[in-house]
Amino acid sequence: MPFAAYDELIERVADWLDRPDLDAEIPDFVRLAEVELARDVGWRFVNKESTGNLVIDQDFITLPTDLLWAEWLRLNLSDPITVPIVSGKKFVTIKRTISSGSNNLYGARHVGDKLYLTPVPTATSAFTLWYQATISPLEDEATGANWLLTNGPDAYLFGSLMNAADFIGDDAGTQKWAMRFEKAKASLKKLEFRARTGGGGLRIQTDVDVGNTPRRI
Repeated sequence: MPFAAYDELIERVADWLDRPDLDAEIPDFVRLAEVELARDVGWRFVNKESTGNLVIDQDFITLPTDLLWAEWLRLNLSDPITVPIVSGKKFVTIKRTISSGSNNLYGARHVGDKLYLTPVPTATSAFTLWYQATISPLEDEATGANWLLTNGPDAYLFGSLMNAADFIGDDAGTQKWAMRFEKAKASLKKLEFRARTGGGGLRIQTDVDVGNTPRRI
């Protein structure tokens, strides 16, 4: 370690396994590790934004195909509006409140490949959606590397070895590599936390205008 590219990672996993009969399955082991890493942490390098326009009387936005979860939505009006992405229960409550006469509430609910809106748009408006994307397979990357491989080659390696041990029914090996995989992920989470917070600790700030703060419920 470290591994500069996907091909080098594949070779190193093969070296550690020393099981030529598993060579064909190694890309699957790597991809399974990637999928778990994608789900476990909101990585900065896959934070994306998508823009478009609301359609009059259409109560949903079709989401990007690489979306893992939606972070927040902004309507780009002359006075921009931040639309909170809420739970199903909260979404129904907002709809009921709007129908009773309140006109200053907005909400969005992620269902399948759509983001449903309340109130239903009555005018065309540009929007910007910020979201967490899935991690593209390393083998599809032009350089064969990404931020995660550069900063967490051990996570890729141990996650791949864990999946290999599970594939062949090696319970002891699965447990051993799972422990090292979790340790590597914990280290990456600390790196991500420091990057997002400037290295400082978390503290409660009471003078924030919550109504204008992007958030995910």
